[in-house]
Amino acid sequence: ALSKSQLLKHQLSLQLSATQQRVSQNIRARMYVTQASYANIELSNSGAVAARKNLELILENYRAGSIGILDLLDAQTQSLQAELAANNALHDFLINLMNVQRAVGRFEFMSSEPEKQALVDEVTTYLNDTSGLTQEQSK
Repeated sequence: ALSKSQLLKHQLSLQLSATQQRVSQNIRARMYVTQASYANIELSNSGAVAARKNLELILENYRAGSIGILDLLDAQTQSLQAELAANNALHDFLINLMNVQRAVGRFEFMSSEPEKQALVDEVTTYLNDTSGLTQEQSK
């Protein structure tokens, strides 16, 4: 039979493992969201460039008298919305990046370049480590 202190130790060990898993899951989830939001920046910028080019074409056609004011206003609205989406994509990425840094417990803007690179290497290694905490805990 296990003594009361051994049972307490075992219970605390299980709580620690569960907490480590929750922290690990939180970091991974935030990293994946940040990756997705980073990819969205390029897509949004491409959309903004396309909307700007479309506005230029519509403006030329409007000046030539081949289209009406409503088409021009629609193109302006689309261009402004695309620019806003591109700016929001960058803003969302920065927020997600700060959430990752908060989850990891370090803020890169306060670190030197070698510290920043060490953090990138550490997070990359952590994410590439397929064994994770679960196999260590089963030992």
